[in-house]
Amino acid sequence: MKLAARPELDLLCGEYLVGTLRGPARRRFERSLVEEPLVASRLHHWEQTMAFEYPQQFASRPSASTWRRIRQSLALQRLAPPWYQRVAVWRTLAIASSLALLLVVVLPLWRGGQRDDFRALAVMQGKTPDAAVNVALSADGARVRLSAVRPALSGPEHSFELWLIVDARSVPLPVAVLGSLDGELRLPASLAGRIRPGTQFAVSVEPPGGSQQAGPSGPVIAIGTVRG
Repeated sequence: MKLAARPELDLLCGEYLVGTLRGPARRRFERSLVEEPLVASRLHHWEQTMAFEYPQQFASRPSASTWRRIRQSLALQRLAPPWYQRVAVWRTLAIASSLALLLVVVLPLWRGGQRDDFRALAVMQGKTPDAAVNVALSADGARVRLSAVRPALSGPEHSFELWLIVDARSVPLPVAVLGSLDGELRLPASLAGRIRPGTQFAVSVEPPGGSQQAGPSGPVIAIGTVRG
């Protein structure tokens, strides 16, 4: 049973964040973060919810005169080593040299090899213009990129599922269960070469973990045809 379909998913996210989820359970949870987008989405939600914000009214920065009085009263100057013996000086020089090497040698190579190898494939349309989701395919045909006009995240009671419709007579083929309508995903090997002009992508709303039947079990909220 996938972790995304378990009712205690939010509880596991909380235990993971506070550090009480350990051993095999923690390793299994971390595998699910990679394999199940809904698990990663729920963990991100709780990270944002549980993030501690330090009250600004308690923040205080000592003045320069206060620091001078502290240094003088403790006679800290006599403890400072000569500049050429300070580790921080040599560490700074080493970092600066490394950055210079990166800028001169590595960065041009990285920029030269960096390219966006995705091409626009289809636009899944919903009931309103801002419900549209753009679909792009990588040059090797192995990855799909989704980009929603309006960001949409699944909740604890449902997930999104992406489908490929080969033709009107065929049952939609599952592509992936999604926690968000933005991001990249790898196509299942069984779908390799099946994306052609005229085929369609669709998104439905499903229970956590995805549809439990052949084809969508919930409402289809967006659909679009692959262009030639």
